[in-house]
Amino acid sequence: MEIERAEAIVKELLAPKYLNPPQQLVFRAAWAGRSYRDLAAAAGYDFNYIKGVGAQVWRMLSAATQQKVSKTNFRQIIESFATKIAPPPSVVEPIYSQIDWGEGMDVSAFYGRELERDRLHRWLGKDRCRLVAILGMGGMGKTTIAVELVQELQAAMRNSIEDGAPEDPDRFSYILWRSLLNAPPLKELLPELIRTLILSPRLKTSSSATGRQLTSDRLQLELMPKTVPGQIELLLEICQHHRCLIVLDNGESIFQAGARVGQYRPGYADYGDLFSTLGRMNHQSCLLLTSREKPTQISQLEGVDAKVRTLMLPGLDAVAGQQIFADRGCKPVVPIEWAEVDRYCGGNPLAFQLIAAAVQEVADGDVSEIFPYLRANKLGFADIHILLEQQWERLTSEEQQVMYWLAIGREPMPIADLETALHPAWNRQPPGNLELSAPEGSLGNSSLLTVLQSLRRRSTISNSSGIDRGRHHWSLQPMVMEYVTSKFVERICTEIEREQPLLLDTHPIAQANAKEYLRQAQLRLIVKPTLDRLRTNIGNPQHIGQHLRRILADWQARNSLQPGYLAGNILNFLIDLKLDLTDLDCSELVVRQAYLVGSDLAGVNFTNAQMVDCAFTQTFSSILAIAYHPTADTLAASDSNGDIRLWCVSDGQCLLTCSGHTNWVRSIKFSPDGRYLASSSDDRTIAIWDLQDGGVCVRTLGEGIHSLGLSFSPNGRYLASGSTNNIIYYWDLQTGQCVRQFTGHQHWSMCVCFHPQGHQLVSGSADGTVRIWDVANGKCDRVYNGHENWVTTVDYSPDGESLLSGSLDGTLRLWDATTATDEPLEDLQVCRLVLTEHGDEIWSAAFNPDGTRFASAGVGGLLRIWRTADGHCLHHLEGHHDRLWSVAFHPQGHQLASGGEDRTIRLWQISDGKCLQALNGYTNWFRSIAWTPDAQRLITASRDALVRVWSIEDRTCLTQLAGHSKSVTAVAADPQGRTFASSGDDRTIRIWDARSLNCDQILRGHQGGILALTYSPNGHYLASGGSDCSIRVWDTQRWRCLSVRTGHTDRIGGLAYHPTLDLIASASEDRTVKIWNLHDKTPLQTLSQHTNRAISVAFDPRGTILASGGMDSQVLLWDVDTGALCHSLVGHEGWILSLAYSPDGKWLFSGASDYTIKIWSMETGLCTDTLTGHQSWIWSVAVSSCARYLASASEDETIRLWDLNDGNLLSTRRAHRPYEGMNITGVQGLTKAQVNDLKTLGAQD
Repeated sequence: MEIERAEAIVKELLAPKYLNPPQQLVFRAAWAGRSYRDLAAAAGYDFNYIKGVGAQVWRMLSAATQQKVSKTNFRQIIESFATKIAPPPSVVEPIYSQIDWGEGMDVSAFYGRELERDRLHRWLGKDRCRLVAILGMGGMGKTTIAVELVQELQAAMRNSIEDGAPEDPDRFSYILWRSLLNAPPLKELLPELIRTLILSPRLKTSSSATGRQLTSDRLQLELMPKTVPGQIELLLEICQHHRCLIVLDNGESIFQAGARVGQYRPGYADYGDLFSTLGRMNHQSCLLLTSREKPTQISQLEGVDAKVRTLMLPGLDAVAGQQIFADRGCKPVVPIEWAEVDRYCGGNPLAFQLIAAAVQEVADGDVSEIFPYLRANKLGFADIHILLEQQWERLTSEEQQVMYWLAIGREPMPIADLETALHPAWNRQPPGNLELSAPEGSLGNSSLLTVLQSLRRRSTISNSSGIDRGRHHWSLQPMVMEYVTSKFVERICTEIEREQPLLLDTHPIAQANAKEYLRQAQLRLIVKPTLDRLRTNIGNPQHIGQHLRRILADWQARNSLQPGYLAGNILNFLIDLKLDLTDLDCSELVVRQAYLVGSDLAGVNFTNAQMVDCAFTQTFSSILAIAYHPTADTLAASDSNGDIRLWCVSDGQCLLTCSGHTNWVRSIKFSPDGRYLASSSDDRTIAIWDLQDGGVCVRTLGEGIHSLGLSFSPNGRYLASGSTNNIIYYWDLQTGQCVRQFTGHQHWSMCVCFHPQGHQLVSGSADGTVRIWDVANGKCDRVYNGHENWVTTVDYSPDGESLLSGSLDGTLRLWDATTATDEPLEDLQVCRLVLTEHGDEIWSAAFNPDGTRFASAGVGGLLRIWRTADGHCLHHLEGHHDRLWSVAFHPQGHQLASGGEDRTIRLWQISDGKCLQALNGYTNWFRSIAWTPDAQRLITASRDALVRVWSIEDRTCLTQLAGHSKSVTAVAADPQGRTFASSGDDRTIRIWDARSLNCDQILRGHQGGILALTYSPNGHYLASGGSDCSIRVWDTQRWRCLSVRTGHTDRIGGLAYHPTLDLIASASEDRTVKIWNLHDKTPLQTLSQHTNRAISVAFDPRGTILASGGMDSQVLLWDVDTGALCHSLVGHEGWILSLAYSPDGKWLFSGASDYTIKIWSMETGLCTDTLTGHQSWIWSVAVSSCARYLASASEDETIRLWDLNDGNLLSTRRAHRPYEGMNITGVQGLTKAQVNDLKTLGAQD
């Protein structure tokens, strides 16, 4: 029995409840035969915890089945219920559709190779080879024969299924084609291969057919190994249980050019481990590799009767070669002349094509005219490289320029894009009044079409662009592209070494405005190899930088404000080298295609420069909501700064910024006609912006109401809004009045969406329910139950027949939205599909315009696209590194936008899941602050992954400590002054020596971001807690984990040690505060009077009172001994994010999302003072041991120091910004929005 069927039976047995995520994990692992110890090690849990969870599962099943269930007999008992509980209907994929061509090329003509093709069929079929390499020099047709082979396999699969033939054991269940042309690292390729195979419905079918059981796809995705060896092992397991064909084309891209044969590029040696594993170990699949070089692992394993074999492609026979000549329009060749042609071509198909094209061009198709040159060896085609070199030298300068551009572009280019890239680019003057001439060596006025036709006749380019493209794109064959790329790199290196730039000015080394996946390929295959060669020839990065600076200075003196790519190219090189650019002078230069995102350009001089097609860091913060304009090519996004920006989708330029909100903007929606934009904010307002009038706010609704999700009615007259008071408001936009309220939810109404016809409204709530409302009378028509946590997103399908909901329980549900309402509610079978494979909390989900697909996004940057018909995952999109808040489909359905905590907006191509564009913002919140025991220094945690140490005496930053790979979320100082600790979203804790400031230890074990740290008063222990809902206690002498405490069901945001006893308090977003004994894994007290998520805790210095705060905007004071609620402090208008007591315990300080710090008297319980000045959320407050100072850290990117004697602000400090002191006086070519962003990030004019 498959795991999916077993889980369905368990769900029926336990209904209406079900296993929680840890219990599901244990059940799936046990079903797959894995031990508790194995599961604990793989998932990062404590062994005893996993064992305890298992015991809970068996107790639940024992109660449900009325039988004694244990780990040894549960499968037998579950299987006994199979006949009593009917399986859900399933959708089976057609066998012939399970082919993923990836980047497979089109083969319009196949010449000869029948014997080699038949041999490959035998090796892959009857002989069951595990690893096969097709080898040959460039142009020999390795890709061509592989494509022909796969196409024949595909045809056989199609014919078999259509004829109803029985399953052939030699037939492959799934075929994947992936190109290594752009040298993807194995750590990126393997997870994508594994996910594609695991999520294939066909593999599930083949698994049952073979009678073998593979660990469930969901369990494999949850336990996806983080290391390449672990991923290879998982791929092997898939290949053992299923018959798959994996084709890796252009294998030579992973080998080091200019080195001994078979030597991998730096960082690519793990490909050898993949080949070795799949070649040595038994499995029923096959890896087919095409390459010009043979991996050493294949040499060691191959043999005539072995399961690893090599096909060295010989040259084409005479008949095939003559057919190529005939197809090129050449005249028949007499045998004696053809023998000479065949000898020179060596049977190389590409050589035949090139010579045939040359014969057609210079001799009108008559080979006899060039026969004397062939016989005299004056053509000199000894091998394909020399052939290409000869062909290259025959090209005109204009033709070489086009070839360079096609190699830079990396994919088929339409003629319009080439036209823009070449000479018309110089005719487009940069903004300003300067008349600029074309650079020396540019294409000039030559006709691009003439050049393309010439290159086409030479057979050096092709307008056949691939399986899924039309024929009006121009491209290079992979072998030619590699050759031209190497020529380009060689030429650029020579120009830099000699400091004589030409190509460096006429062509970009990378394009700042290219599609994101292409820009990454340009960096990997042009920029990196160029710098690697320069390191060999010139020396270290500093020496390379000196060459580049001299070239720039000389160019500046001789060619000021002349168009070209030189300044942009040099900037791109210097940035990639990570050199200090503080005094770099780029004044009076044209800077084109410079990618300046995320770069430190402090002090760079751009006075009077012309900026053309450059990319900069922008100032938006965490993206909270995204929406496409219904008709224009425009994308809107709102952020945690309170701003709303509108971008042009095609070029990424910011068109408009709507400013006015003073807090996070949670939701934005365009009106159906696109004229208005509605936004809801944590500042307790809804704003309506008129986009035709420059983004002016024309109406404000719901003042005082904390509004959440928004939705326009289809006619645009009404607006629905959810809220934190559980009510849904229905606004008439003509009058600005609320005309109806929908009540019934028992918690926040998180999200709303109108039915396409406008007569109904659906809402999702933090109470876990989905409700459908009658808009006419405001009554609730039905309530859908099933989610076990907040419902954060809802969406109607375009036809209104289905409803999509997503939840923090990690599930997506598709509901029937048309079920009759006269049936008893409990009898309605409205949930069509439940998807649990997303992997974690879901914050956004949406249908595409035709309803055939939907996307989901949430915690950890997880972004997936699903097929509506059966819930199959089509794409797993990777690129985001933190929580995603929002996704939206383009109105035409070809594109998807996503945005979240990592301050990036990414646009994705739906057809293949590639990232088209990435917009990058910048904010550097201070998340946590801590005093050293001597009150002389402050330690801060910030979003740029740096820990900073500040001097109180001179109030400057003493040092920046790097090491974390993601945002730093918490810091804590050892009370003994020996160390301090930092933790982050990278799931690590770093221990720093307080004197040397070196990182002495890195602690690992948490399975999510670590949000809270606290030392014990004696410094012997360190406690940590975070998004994995666990608390870990560490021994600070040996730095090992002593214990793991579980019990919370949501993130832990606050921890505090008792001042005298071995007690720890924790605040969790599950709305509870718990008090734990250090020596007991179960809590002593669970305090549950918070009405919303708890975030912060603090013990008073005597240890008798515990203070806690959270999203309910109140500070609760608890008696530590009894757990009784003593008092409630009310006054903040936002979430309580941080608490700190004065050393004498007389005062309590609270920092909140309302931008204020309140000082509370513990004698009276009253607020005695409110400190203002911060411009955003205050994440952390800390009191110095001398009781003189209060420090605060805020989302406004500042830390502030307050005098507690009088409450005055002593100083404000901020971290170094990326463009600090950059001179942009007189710069042209920048939009107003870009100038404003640059100034905000430190630039000066």
